[in-house]
Amino acid sequence: MKESYEVEIGKLQNELNEVKAKNSTLKEVVTGHGKSAELGGEVNEDKDKVAELDKQWKQRPPDKPS
Repeated sequence: MKESYEVEIGKLQNELNEVKAKNSTLKEVVTGHGKSAELGGEVNEDKDKVAELDKQWKQRPPDKPS
């Protein structure tokens, strides 16, 4: 069971990192090229996804010592 939690945690971490990287890139585009209106919805979707993943991460069961 511990291994399944570790796998799930790994998946959540990877997904969170990907979303944060995409969000960071979008912020650079928005601030660097003035396309905030065009990309505003995507940025908001990414912010929501980051918040959702952070919430899932915080709600995961604590790691049990081996």
